[in-house]
Amino acid sequence: MNSETSTLGCQNIVFDYHNLDCYGNPLLCIHDVMPIIETFTPINTDDISCSKLATFPTNRRPKVRTLSNDPNAVIEKWFSECGAIIGPLCSTENQFAVARLLYTYKDLNTTELSEMPATDLYTHKINLKEGTILYNSRSQKRWPRDKEWWLSKMIQDGLDCGMYEPTTARGGGLSPWNAAVKLVPKSDSDQWGDEPRITFTFSKLPLTH
Repeated sequence: MNSETSTLGCQNIVFDYHNLDCYGNPLLCIHDVMPIIETFTPINTDDISCSKLATFPTNRRPKVRTLSNDPNAVIEKWFSECGAIIGPLCSTENQFAVARLLYTYKDLNTTELSEMPATDLYTHKINLKEGTILYNSRSQKRWPRDKEWWLSKMIQDGLDCGMYEPTTARGGGLSPWNAAVKLVPKSDSDQWGDEPRITFTFSKLPLTH
């Protein structure tokens, strides 16, 4: 079978499995009006150095995940607590399938640091000029009580989740680098007690660009 028909409201939608787009997905048409098939030219990664085209930052391409096979009770508990709502266009018999799909990708919408997995899409690196002297701030700013509380909390949360690690564990001693912490508000209407954003001041470092 090269196509199948579904109904959305009063419109007939035809999924054409004979004609696929560049991602391998079936084209669809509404009221029997077929779209134009998307055409593209593959990019030769060997020649990308002389090309101005934007490329994906890693050789590992995103893939569709396999749906989670966790028990229904686990998914139902998560869905009841996550705050998501399935709209009325989804039929009753498909609602749990949608909930399982959302559960499979639950890390994309999480707000808890402990539930955010690490990514290898980017490798952080600071390109310094050769012979750069290690930067060590001699003093740290004294923070108001609310900012000091947030600073301690964010650092401890980062340590607990593996985002940070003590320099003594990595290098066997205190790091020769010591950048000043700069807490910036997340909004223009910052008020006392609001969570700030943690940054570090390396403005005095001579970069290669």
